[in-house]
Amino acid sequence: MSDDAMTGVPRTLLTPADLYEFTWVNDPQIAPDGTRAAYVVTRPERKGKKNTSEVWVVAVTCPGGPDAGDGTLPKARRFTAGPRDRAPRWSPDGKWLAFVSDRGGGAQIWVMRTAGGEAMQLTRLKGGVAGEPVWSPDSTRIAFTRRVAEGGEEAGGEQSTAGGAEGGAGEARSDVKSFTRLHYKENGRGLWDGKYAHVFVTSLDGAEPRQVTFGEFDDGIPAWSPNGQWLAFAANRSADPDRTPVSDVWIVPVAGGEPRKVTRSLGPVAQPAWSPDGEWIAYYGHENQYRGATEGHLWVVPAAGDGAAAPRDLLAGWDAGVGSGTGGDMMSATMPGPMWTPDGKALLFSGNRRGASDLYRVDLREQKDGAPSAIEQLTSGKHALYGCSMTADRSRMVAAVGTQTNPGDIYCYQFDPTGRHCPTSKPRRLTDINAWLRGRLVADCDEFTCVGPDGGEIHGWIMPPAEREPGRKYPLVLEIHGGPHSAYGYGFFLEFQVLAARGYGVVFCNPAGSTGYGQQFAALTKHDWGGRDYRDVMAAVDYAAALDWVDANRLGLTGGSYGGYLTNWIIGQTKRFAAAVTCRSTSNRYSQFGTSDIGYYNGEFEYKGNPWDEADFYLEHSPIAYVNNMETPVLFIHSENDLRCPMEQAEQLYTALRWLGRPAELVRFPDENHELSRSGQPIHRVERLERMAGWFDKYLR
Repeated sequence: MSDDAMTGVPRTLLTPADLYEFTWVNDPQIAPDGTRAAYVVTRPERKGKKNTSEVWVVAVTCPGGPDAGDGTLPKARRFTAGPRDRAPRWSPDGKWLAFVSDRGGGAQIWVMRTAGGEAMQLTRLKGGVAGEPVWSPDSTRIAFTRRVAEGGEEAGGEQSTAGGAEGGAGEARSDVKSFTRLHYKENGRGLWDGKYAHVFVTSLDGAEPRQVTFGEFDDGIPAWSPNGQWLAFAANRSADPDRTPVSDVWIVPVAGGEPRKVTRSLGPVAQPAWSPDGEWIAYYGHENQYRGATEGHLWVVPAAGDGAAAPRDLLAGWDAGVGSGTGGDMMSATMPGPMWTPDGKALLFSGNRRGASDLYRVDLREQKDGAPSAIEQLTSGKHALYGCSMTADRSRMVAAVGTQTNPGDIYCYQFDPTGRHCPTSKPRRLTDINAWLRGRLVADCDEFTCVGPDGGEIHGWIMPPAEREPGRKYPLVLEIHGGPHSAYGYGFFLEFQVLAARGYGVVFCNPAGSTGYGQQFAALTKHDWGGRDYRDVMAAVDYAAALDWVDANRLGLTGGSYGGYLTNWIIGQTKRFAAAVTCRSTSNRYSQFGTSDIGYYNGEFEYKGNPWDEADFYLEHSPIAYVNNMETPVLFIHSENDLRCPMEQAEQLYTALRWLGRPAELVRFPDENHELSRSGQPIHRVERLERMAGWFDKYLR
């Protein structure tokens, strides 16, 4: 226990059970007049299996404006009753707030008058809605997506598309499932139910929602054209969508008709946004130059195009990517798509760079001599923006912002009329959601860079033990992120904090393959899993182990997903670690190809080809091939419903280790998928942290 240096109030150490004390905020949405913001507040049920969520509204007072206030936090109020409400969206005229709620069964769209009153259910659809409500420019209609069986609800759906058939009266329905498509399962969703996501439109007058898109394809969240006559959406409508990692921007008449493709079918695209004059569509995406290792960029394409015109890459030569990109186990990113300035001369977008997520502005004017467009960073700091929205004139923004010591709060930013940041103003904090954390001893991080054995820079952070005493040596745990094309950064990790509270130092870095450091760095894992990436994380360990407070003889390591793969790999290459915890990992890259929901994409870039053609290569890069070398005590934590890194991957390596008499334990979490550590059942998330810390306590203390 320690005292706060400023207040003298005793502070206690964080524990896994403190998960129940946290409140999370995300998806902030500013009202059209800029005076209020709606956001989602989520809390875990104490020792329960679910989270509750409601929509809250807070007054927006921005720095440098006439309503800047006296510096105190504005009062927030609960706007919806829950128990699970999400995706609040203001109508453009400011009179309504739409949201998605499961009250009454199934996720349906509800609306409330912003002046007050009762919530009104807008949809009553079997199976509910997907995605978020999207208002038309005139505030009279809402577009959304819904999963339906092609040919109508009765023609397919859950009962018959899986191969079951209903017999005559009194006969039992078959529970047998059969599939012919490649992508027949998906982590978090389970086995394919025969349904596809399509665009629907409903209106405030209570009319029956009308389906706008059709076909055996999944269509993304739509965007309205400024005149309200068209909807743009992203979709893979190729001849074989399961086999082709390509999607396009499509537009379809709201009144109905065939969609028209406006991009060139070269790579994945997402989040289309119309220019104010309706002439252009901006979107995030890439053209598969490095397949799944390609950094996403910001593009524009003529809305009147037919898919033949080359889109323009506004971020050519930029050394980072788009999107939030920064990991954390206590936040859910809801970053918006590209946002046009009112004059249509620039776009605002979210970018991930060296562990920080920020807002940027890019000018659409052509630069001389083929130079890239001018890019300006609008926000800065050691933080992660993981959700934001702006007024239509781009003068105000509300954002969910997290740091390594705070899971996240809502902030307001002031901009000038051209969408540029006002340099004299700082963001104003609007919420203090987890004020109770001031009563806990929260560990901070020291940023570092070091040079790896391959000569490249390694960027990372070291979190010392929460109660470090001078002259004392402490054990150190290496944490490895998933991906490999993701990144650690300035997000909050309760997992790290729990280890620091138990007396461990934590080192984490962004090795080769991580995003936010340029395209070439992200592509370094090509045909080299367990190579440069392994050497990079070990160089970070060398750097941290040389600190005067680290006991280099008491090292542990852990990671999840790809980080679990690299954990398994490391214990087969070195005996330097005294304990390991491998989470949602893979061990046999040959079998993972066919058992994972996306494993068959490995051979397109990361690996040399199909496993039956490159069996030696797959085996050489599989941790299980080095099981004879593994002596490190290892704890396997795996979810039984994980379809990304299936349970059999943990079972193979665990069984081999136990057969060899090596110290290993397998912990299986029922009713959980690949997202256990981030969005699993609260009671399971707490137990996972307890078991991790307990394993390190057993072998490192």
